Amino acid sequence: MLEAVRSAGAEKVDLPSIPLFESDGDFLANFKKSLIANHAEVLFSTSRIETKLLISNRAETLTTVISASNEFKEYKQAKTITDPHDLKNVDMAIVESELGVAENGAMWFPETALPHRVLPFITTELWVVIKASDLVENMHVAYTKNELASGYGVFIAGPSKTADIEQSLVIGAHGAKAMTVVVETI
Repeated sequence: MLEAVRSAGAEKVDLPSIPLFESDGDFLANFKKSLIANHAEVLFSTSRIETKLLISNRAETLTTVISASNEFKEYKQAKTITDPHDLKNVDMAIVESELGVAENGAMWFPETALPHRVLPFITTELWVVIKASDLVENMHVAYTKNELASGYGVFIAGPSKTADIEQSLVIGAHGAKAMTVVVETI
């Protein structure tokens, strides 16, 4: 059948070019606005020390804090956990993203950033650290980035939510109940 299609003599046509749909350029303001609309909290930091202080202020009242980042060694490291069942009662997970999308607040997490794929979904609170310089204006630009090309990855744009039951919005129905994003403006 495929040979019949090939021999039909259809003319080859180039794929259409897709415009990048440029925004007003204020990535940081758009990113914050999108995250707030997605029910996430946004904090700003001017240094890694300030970021660590913001995280420790929240973490000190919690029992189980897991970090997927080597930068936050004061917390249990996700890569040292061999049995995923040990993630069943995570109060707070700390992850870093190297790509954020201003138009919708989505942040990209490749497999290398998540030693356990379930971590951002099984935790009660998800804390994400991202540099302001790692923001792009929209998904069209994000898809041009090489980081998206390898293996597993996921975009996350806020805490878990659903409105399936009687169109009533429920936050934290099947994942993190809260999300805090620390944007480093270093």
